[in-house]
Amino acid sequence: MSPLLRRSHPLLACVAAALFGALAPAALAQAPVRPDGDGFVEVVVPTAPQSVTLRLTSDQPANVATTRTVALTQGRNRLRFDWSRERLDEGSLRFEVAPANATASVVQREKIHRRGGMVYFDVEAASDGPATLTTRYLLGGIGWRVAYTGMLDAAGATLALVGTVEVTNRSGQDLADARIVFDGGELPALSLAQGERREVELFRVEGVPLQRRYRFDPARYGATPAIEIEVENRVGTPLSRPFLPAGRIRLLAPQADGQPGLIGEDVLPATPLNAAAKLYVGHARDLVVERTVVAQGNENERRDRWNKVVAYDQRTKLAFKLRNGGNTPATLLLVERPGAPFEVVGASHAANKSALDTVEVEVVLPPGGTVDASLEWLRRNLW
Repeated sequence: MSPLLRRSHPLLACVAAALFGALAPAALAQAPVRPDGDGFVEVVVPTAPQSVTLRLTSDQPANVATTRTVALTQGRNRLRFDWSRERLDEGSLRFEVAPANATASVVQREKIHRRGGMVYFDVEAASDGPATLTTRYLLGGIGWRVAYTGMLDAAGATLALVGTVEVTNRSGQDLADARIVFDGGELPALSLAQGERREVELFRVEGVPLQRRYRFDPARYGATPAIEIEVENRVGTPLSRPFLPAGRIRLLAPQADGQPGLIGEDVLPATPLNAAAKLYVGHARDLVVERTVVAQGNENERRDRWNKVVAYDQRTKLAFKLRNGGNTPATLLLVERPGAPFEVVGASHAANKSALDTVEVEVVLPPGGTVDASLEWLRRNLW
């Protein structure tokens, strides 16, 4: 108020002060305002929802559902949302209105308006009263990843497994008591401020049985046998999860001083119930494989009328000398990839054609012992 008005017109100054004092509470209350000449009652929707559910899918925006209670006026209402900061996909917006004591209908989709940072949509209410408002939309900036930590027991026969999920909020909005649903389970109540990252434990299980084997696969791991651990996600076992999402896993084992130490790291593949996950945890120190191509040649050549070879079969024979320098038996899987089509014509141990282009031979090595093995295959109709 101008100092001149206070000095020259004390009575007017008192009236003005009373008038401003009466109007101030109404302005702070954000009462519904009827826009000029539009016929709608504007309803300011609370910024903080009463419930939030986020469904997370890998490499996709979060699918969000929120509920709020709003007071509707009989007739046409225009609801106003402040989504000025959120990374929201406006094209995905969908609304549902459920009044407590009457009916209401959402005016057609085209009636969503945008003014600056505000979003408006229109509702026709049959009477005054509260209503539950549900909004659904896609929200960017919600990141998540799953990680696992496994601790082997002293005998290397079982595993203690812990699964965690890390959620990062860069969506532009604060999340309060949000229910998070994703492939690996559900987090019932998680609060994350904008820019915050939090790690939450999903499960912790003990005594998960595992199989430990060695795999000689030159095409994948080179000339040294790799250590492979297989963990089953199966009904009736300690690890019985509806689904294990893919995620990094670190494996620990007791060391010579009794303290846990890292023995390997891999990515646990997405594993449904009643399936197994195979993990690579480094190379073996006590196993040696000498692989020799004994013979390889073409046979059964087919020639055209100009005596040029146009098709042939190829025979390959391998010899292996396997040594186990450890003091416990070891099961070693020899993996070869002849290429399709092929057939096994000879092997010193049982051979399994595990894929169209792959064959596996399993050999048990005694402690401190040496084993000779051989494998022969024939590829047909090469050009």
